[in-house]
Amino acid sequence: SEVQETLSKQWDFMEALGAGVDRHDPTTWDHQQWYPGGPGSGIMGNFGVGQCDAMWYVRAKPKVKQVFAELYGTDELLTSFDGMCLFRPTGLNPEWATNGNSWFHTDRSPYPDIDQRKYIQGLVNIVKTTPEGGGNVIVRRSHKLYKELVEKYGQGEGERRSMDVQRVRKERPELFADAIYTHLEAGDVFLWDDRTLHCNAPGVGPAPATSELLRSCCYVCMTPKSNATPEVIAGRRRAVELGWGTGHTSHTQVQFLGRSPTVPAPLHLLTEDELRPTLKMMNPQMLGNDKLTPEQIDGMGKERMLEIIKNSEMW
Repeated sequence: SEVQETLSKQWDFMEALGAGVDRHDPTTWDHQQWYPGGPGSGIMGNFGVGQCDAMWYVRAKPKVKQVFAELYGTDELLTSFDGMCLFRPTGLNPEWATNGNSWFHTDRSPYPDIDQRKYIQGLVNIVKTTPEGGGNVIVRRSHKLYKELVEKYGQGEGERRSMDVQRVRKERPELFADAIYTHLEAGDVFLWDDRTLHCNAPGVGPAPATSELLRSCCYVCMTPKSNATPEVIAGRRRAVELGWGTGHTSHTQVQFLGRSPTVPAPLHLLTEDELRPTLKMMNPQMLGNDKLTPEQIDGMGKERMLEIIKNSEMW
């Protein structure tokens, strides 16, 4: 089936990372061998996963595109180069449980200079979800409160502005009382407004007695091509050539999200103008330097920027 083919391709990606993961041997799935950065949330967005065979196999399915075409009234669409999410079987090792529902967030950035047009985020579910296995949690109708919450709970400045969701939880607990786990069958497409508070979370109750993955999904977002400038479209074509992934949006400039294990990313071929916005968008913790400012990056030459990126956790 198509879902089984997708799952096989996801394992192909995991094994190609070269850390020793073997799909047939769960003893090779421990933190030190699993996807770097993935154990906390199960989400995999770096190391070129956005250009791997599994993701393109899902994006290319006509019914997946049809969903977004019907939403926007056009089949002239751009796709995100987003990643995937895998939950390991906690019945084999309780330490494999992902973060609890403490990291609610929205996919829209409160930063005012980032495109604020509404878009619909989505995923294609590969493994049937269960209450015990965990999955997506959403705060129903929270998208209608987005503007109010950002105005009151926004924090930080410039590109690093965000919503202080912990304050929201403390001062507006009634919102989260309306949070629900979503149940998805294998092959389902799940969509949500990008302003919706959501996260994923491990299951509730006894861990399932299985050695199979508890969750697998591929994140896919498509938006009208007309939303993107010619420069953005050119940048996204270049991302495919270089094996780069992106975040959730499909009509904004590409951010560097790691090389693919099978498609090399020749960073030395990039210009300073391509490297600089990439470096600014990288999470400061992943750079290993939480004091690096946009102004400092503006003053860097190409060689220094390359050095920082190659020494980062994302590389």
